[in-house]
Amino acid sequence: MNDTFKIIELEKTNEEVIEGEYYDFSKNLLDTETNYIFEVDSIPVGMLIHNLEIEKLLTEDFFKILTKFKKNQSQNRGSIAGIIKEEKLQNCYKKYLKHVTAFNKAKTRTVKNDTIKYSFSNPVYSTVLNYTSKYYLVNKSQIDKHIKPLLKKINKVTKNYIKQRPNNNKNFLDTFFSDIILNYGLRSANHKDKNNSFKMGCAMVFSENKDLEYSNINLPEFGISIPLKVNKSLLYFNVVDTYHANDEMPRELLKDRISLIAYNKN
Repeated sequence: MNDTFKIIELEKTNEEVIEGEYYDFSKNLLDTETNYIFEVDSIPVGMLIHNLEIEKLLTEDFFKILTKFKKNQSQNRGSIAGIIKEEKLQNCYKKYLKHVTAFNKAKTRTVKNDTIKYSFSNPVYSTVLNYTSKYYLVNKSQIDKHIKPLLKKINKVTKNYIKQRPNNNKNFLDTFFSDIILNYGLRSANHKDKNNSFKMGCAMVFSENKDLEYSNINLPEFGISIPLKVNKSLLYFNVVDTYHANDEMPRELLKDRISLIAYNKN
């Protein structure tokens, strides 16, 4: 792994950024081979590492457990799923939509009322793994064997660059991170991960499709696009305070894209 980094100072654009909208900054793509440290006002807010040495971990069994949950659908991911549109909803939620009287400010989630007792957003194929997740409890041995080693590797790399917070409580990953989200075939809309307790999160992209070489995360406030090498690149950044989204990509490639997001909700 190349541990040489280029420091880049991020500057906000004058363009309005709207939560729940889709942005594409692929014309402002950073170099695909350079490791970066991102700073705002000279304060580090993120880091991109290419060519993480994880080839031995990416076995057939790794992808088998990674793709096992791809049919799980979530209806409460909020702004990541974009502004609510009737044509995106499942039929049952189209029926509920006529009883909705209010939305959140970004119009990406409904507001509960006397008729609709819960809020919902557009559906996405997504699964949360943590120590209480039923998907983890049922598949514990496979996840421990094939996904945890990847997080251990990420944790080992993290320790070289980020000071670990004092914390005597172990979570199911026994790393900086307490939870994983797996997103399937998702082009995320503009959002912040506002509920995390630890501002830094990490993202990787995986696929068995050899035609999918890169997947870009854009930062609309700063007008840039960050390339992630599929199965190789690791991105840390302040996901709580920084708007982020995905650039557009061909549907035939997007359907095979799996994003793994590790974060701390404790």
